[in-house]
Amino acid sequence: MIRARPLPPPRGLSGGVAGGPPAGPGGWIPAARATDLVISPRGARFLGRRFPCVLGRGGCVPGAAKAEGDGATPLCVTYARQVWRPASRPPAGGALPETAIGPDLGWGDDPALGGYNGPVRLSARGGRGAERMLRPDRLYRLVVETGWNADAPVPGRGSAIFLHVRKGLLSPTAGCAAFAEGDLRWILARWTRRSRIFFRP
Repeated sequence: MIRARPLPPPRGLSGGVAGGPPAGPGGWIPAARATDLVISPRGARFLGRRFPCVLGRGGCVPGAAKAEGDGATPLCVTYARQVWRPASRPPAGGALPETAIGPDLGWGDDPALGGYNGPVRLSARGGRGAERMLRPDRLYRLVVETGWNADAPVPGRGSAIFLHVRKGLLSPTAGCAAFAEGDLRWILARWTRRSRIFFRP
């Protein structure tokens, strides 16, 4: 698996459990800019446009309360690391590096195993403790890896908090934020290296 090098956190965000803590460093809450993606249960906002989206079936929880398997979306300020997509799908464009999803690609979601909250080879672990990234449905036609629990993953604090393609507006996610594919592509084509992601209540 050849993986693109993920982007580092934008200036002012550290790489802690939240990949950017619920409030900024030292407890301050950064103000959102027009180039930041602000997501809440009421929808998302980016560059002055609004987009419908769906969040986790477990609702939104403070970042400190996020746990593996709770189905909740963590409230935090984080960032986009890179885009993942099947090789058959067109590039997203924009500032984020992109990596193709192959048939052996999984995402580690078992806190007891190595590779937690990161890309793993399914064949190397017998398919255990990982989510298959190449799916038969459309959800992972376009995936944005966020910085949640990414730079120094803490086992059990949540994995695979992605932005991805939604199934429908009445179909909640397992903790991610999901958009219409066209909307997500519009956002990514205009993404900047300074853009951040705000998950708000």
